[in-house]
Amino acid sequence: MNNRGVSPIIATIMLVSIVVAMMGMVTIWVNSQSQQAMDTEGERRERIADRENELLELITVDSTSLTILNNGTSDSVIAYLLINETYIQNAEFQDPSTAVVEVGAFTVIIPTDPAVLTNVGLVEIGTELGNTFLFTAPSAVIQVESTFFSYGNKLVVLDGTASTDADGHIVSWEWDLNGNGDFTDPEDGTGQRISVTFSSGSHTVTLRVTDETGLTSTTTIVLQIPP
Repeated sequence: MNNRGVSPIIATIMLVSIVVAMMGMVTIWVNSQSQQAMDTEGERRERIADRENELLELITVDSTSLTILNNGTSDSVIAYLLINETYIQNAEFQDPSTAVVEVGAFTVIIPTDPAVLTNVGLVEIGTELGNTFLFTAPSAVIQVESTFFSYGNKLVVLDGTASTDADGHIVSWEWDLNGNGDFTDPEDGTGQRISVTFSSGSHTVTLRVTDETGLTSTTTIVLQIPP
């Protein structure tokens, strides 16, 4: 019985073939990993570019809605709003599709609970790319500019010009002169500076300032008018 083994030449050829096949498999795997890494890096850089191109501006706040403008160069998706201390996810918008703000376009966002838009002093907009845009109310300041007290005439000049707005400008100064929280009574007033005749006694005065977006803040003082 002829029981010869595989010849050395054939064994060498087989070994070389196996090595070549394994090297080919390794090359394919390395190329695949390299392409995956390149894709991941490309996505990362694209995300960074999109994030840098985001620029959302708060245009107005009123009793029912917020209007937001996209001044960036990429479309943005609003993930949440923080209004004063109330956190609102985009799913809680009355129309969730308004979370998408296209380049150069306005969007009107209506929260499901309009009560959150009462006396808004802070709005934070967060996007799905991780950017945040913060808008704050102006700071109201009352100064007593001068007083003139005589019998039957108690004149006080109130000055609100020291009020400031860090990220915009103030468009209205409203005065509650009888301390009831209503700025529309006949005896109330508007303007940066007002002259008021008071009766003797204690009087609570509140100034409310509003900026161009509709954000507001108030400050209150108590005047003691002599007899």
